[in-house]
Parts: sequence; structure tokens; C-alpha cells
Amino acid sequence: MSEPRQIVQQSVYYQVVDYGHIRVKLAEVLNSRGVTRNRLRKLTGSSYEVVTRYYNADLKRVEMVDLDFMSRICYALDCTLEDLLEELENYYSELDAEFTERKLEGITILEAMSYEQHLRALERAIQTEQRKLDALRIQEEKKRTQVVEARKETATIEKLREHKLEDYRKAEQKAEEVLIDEFVSSARAHAAS
Repeated sequence: MSEPRQIVQQSVYYQVVDYGHIRVKLAEVLNSRGVTRNRLRKLTGSSYEVVTRYYNADLKRVEMVDLDFMSRICYALDCTLEDLLEELENYYSELDAEFTERKLEGITILEAMSYEQHLRALERAIQTEQRKLDALRIQEEKKRTQVVEARKETATIEKLREHKLEDYRKAEQKAEEVLIDEFVSSARAHAAS
């Protein structure tokens, strides 16, 4: 008869790490500027549902931030992305301070490595968000430049139109003066004959 086999089961432990989040502060920005969600919807050309989802971001976490939508909000409200997002740096600073405090108290190597991994992941996330922010700033600057150029073109066209109208009025006045001179000359010629 064979002996019963022992089954050794290996346990695998996973540590779930919260790498922080970015909080959308659209409600605060709208309230401080006195802009309604409906007005923002009209300004951005977005649906009311999308605006409301970002507006209620404090209640429900926004899983994915649409940077195009956020840039339209920034353009419509004349604000920056920093005004709308709570930065990861705050969370990073808090975690770093906690890590420093825990080191002074004495922690295990595994805990220290976990903190360091978490901090490095946050650094990478901050760098990624900074690159996205830089790209948005470039995009925003291009849009502002386009708006300024369009305004310049509009102003130039208005000035050109005014100049043409002034030239037309001068030409019309000169034609009237010539007509009056001819009429007076003709009337004098008739009176002399």
C-alpha cells in the first residue's frame, strides 16, 4: 500500500499598495468663480453628464482623467490644470515624512523597502503627470497664440475696412465737389451768355 502524500501548499501574499490619487477640484473652482455646471457645459461643448461626473469627483473617484476635457475646462475658465487637480506632491511629502518618522522609531527592512518602492512609484507618477502637464501647457500656449493671432487678424480686417470706408467717403466727397464745381461753372457760363 502506498503512503498518503502530504500536499504542501505555498501561500503567496500580495501587498496592495495605494499609490495615491489625483483629486479633481472642479466643484471648488466653479463655486469660487460663480460658474454653473450648465454654463461650463456650454463653454466646453461637453455633455452635462460628463461635467457632473467631474464636478462630483469628491464623492466618486474619477478613474481616468480626460486631459482633452480638462484642457477645455482650463481654456473656458481661464485657469491652470493645477487649479483643478490636487497634486501628487502633497501625498508624496506626507508619505516621505511618515517614512522618516518610522525610520527613527525603527522599522523592518521589508517595511523600509516597501516605503521606498512606494516613494519611487510616486516619483515616477509625479514625473509622468509633470510631462502631461508640460504637454498641456504647450498645447494651451498654442491655443492662446492662435486666439491672439485671430484677434489680431480681426482687428486688422476691421482697420482695413475702416480705411477703405474712409477712402470711399473721401472719393465720394471729391466727386461731389467736382460735380458742384462743374455745376457752378456751367451756371456762370449760362449767366454770361
